[in-house]
Amino acid sequence: MVAPDVQPLAVPLEYPVYCKAGTLNDAGALIAQHAPAHRYVIISDDTVAPLYAQRLMQQLPPDATHLFTIPAGEQHKTRAQWISLTDAMAQQGVGRDSTVIALGGGVVGDLAGFVAATYMRGLPVVQIPTTLLAMVDASVGG
Repeated sequence: MVAPDVQPLAVPLEYPVYCKAGTLNDAGALIAQHAPAHRYVIISDDTVAPLYAQRLMQQLPPDATHLFTIPAGEQHKTRAQWISLTDAMAQQGVGRDSTVIALGGGVVGDLAGFVAATYMRGLPVVQIPTTLLAMVDASVGG
């Protein structure tokens, strides 16, 4: 129970949400505007990456962008995948000057968000959801 004279701390969270057809074509400019970085890490799954990752990667610096792909499916949202991703990021020299980009559905968004939150005490994360449920989850759950 909270004492009656203790007021909750209000922490305003502001972030833009873009929702329009063709936004993926503008993603590079939007990412550079809202989450500029020296390196970019795209986390996607083996279903979504073949469809959209190349288009996104063409908009980011080629020598500073890394794509990491996980198997699709809820069963792959695991600690082992988190370890694999963070180890691969460390091997590629990803540091505090980096931004994580989640490209995919809910599993990708959840896992990439957790990777971003825990890697080197936290990195900026950009959610690019590819399903309706992931869009709702990313816009209010992040």
